[in-house]
Amino acid sequence: MFKSLLLLVSVIALWVVALWLSLPDNGSQLSPPRLLLLYTLPPLLLSAGIHYFWNGRQKRRQRTRDMAEQQQQQQQQATQASARAQHQAAIKARQQTLRCHWLWVAAKPKTTAILDHAGSGAGYWHDIDGDDEMAAARALYALYHDSPGAAWLPHWLLPHQSTSPEQQQAQWQATIQQAAAALAAPVTACHLLADGDDLQPLLEQLQQDPTLPGLVLLCATAPEDVDQSMVAMLLLREDLPALAPSGDEQDDMPKAYWDKVPATGQTAWEAVPAAMRAGIAALPCLARLCRGASGDWQAKDKLGRLTRQLHTLLGDALINAGLRDAPFADDAPAPQPDPAIAWLVHDCDRASTARLAALASILPGHDIELTLPQQASAQRDDWRDSGGSLLACACAIRHSHRLHAPVLLARLNTLPVRLAIIRPGTDWPHSENPT
Repeated sequence: MFKSLLLLVSVIALWVVALWLSLPDNGSQLSPPRLLLLYTLPPLLLSAGIHYFWNGRQKRRQRTRDMAEQQQQQQQQATQASARAQHQAAIKARQQTLRCHWLWVAAKPKTTAILDHAGSGAGYWHDIDGDDEMAAARALYALYHDSPGAAWLPHWLLPHQSTSPEQQQAQWQATIQQAAAALAAPVTACHLLADGDDLQPLLEQLQQDPTLPGLVLLCATAPEDVDQSMVAMLLLREDLPALAPSGDEQDDMPKAYWDKVPATGQTAWEAVPAAMRAGIAALPCLARLCRGASGDWQAKDKLGRLTRQLHTLLGDALINAGLRDAPFADDAPAPQPDPAIAWLVHDCDRASTARLAALASILPGHDIELTLPQQASAQRDDWRDSGGSLLACACAIRHSHRLHAPVLLARLNTLPVRLAIIRPGTDWPHSENPT
């Protein structure tokens, strides 16, 4: 408003000066109305033209700025949406689990302290008495008896360190073929697993072959070990669909032709014959194995660094297990759910109590309330090098199964240090008294 008034006054002043200098002497003979129009109309028209031109240019500039800001805002929103989608995809990949539907643990009777502490568990713990080499065959026979379709699944072996992995692989391959001979199953591949704490190779095989409903995981300590033991697990994919009705049942249900669509999600069962699938589907889910989190702490480092690293690893492990939210960077912080960890399985001994104390010190920071050592199980010393990871995992499965609650699995005496969560199976019908 002030600029428009200033413009009008300036134009009128310049116009009056121009008239005084340019009008002839007889200009004063004009009538007053004409003289008024001569002095006022041209400045008004000129001021209005300049005003509208000026305002039009400002509006065009403003529209250009608004369009640029809108495009920038849209680009920022698209970038943020893409980043959010990538974040959610990364979290979803981290939270992939394997469901344990069958478990077999065999050990010498005198080495069952940790197993007894976890509860007998009908059909889970078995004593090795007599020929140690028959333990593997008995486990496979029991698995194929409870679930014949497991003979069509790939088998993974965690080898011990006393003999070459290839030799153990050949021995287990022969045992698998012998146990599955009565089922007329094809030759099942037996793969080697380098690290029992790492689920990535198992998840990758299920991702690469969508026809596999799951796999079998095997581990045994060296036969010459005083405390010889073995573990066998049947692990199924998390997104395994329920079995569709058989062909006869589908034919009995009248449907219009536009409703007759193929059953979705049944690709994951194609590797197992149709007659063998019900045995796998009938097994209850005992527990869910979640991805762990590992760190590069070394024994020469100070315990303060281990404490800080364990705090980060525990947060990552809780996120991997879906017990802790991982909000996007731009999201407002929200109250975190209670992880409800009910037990701890660790590998610390008297020489490494400081590491266990470091772990205990960071539990309250993640809302985990455990009374140690009452709510903890210590892994035996001679289990660490030969399949100790699966034996500890079996113990954690049993505790999660027993308490119907998540269990924290801590590997602090091996490098790299590793924390993982074992979650209970949702279809477990009851839980035992924790006390």
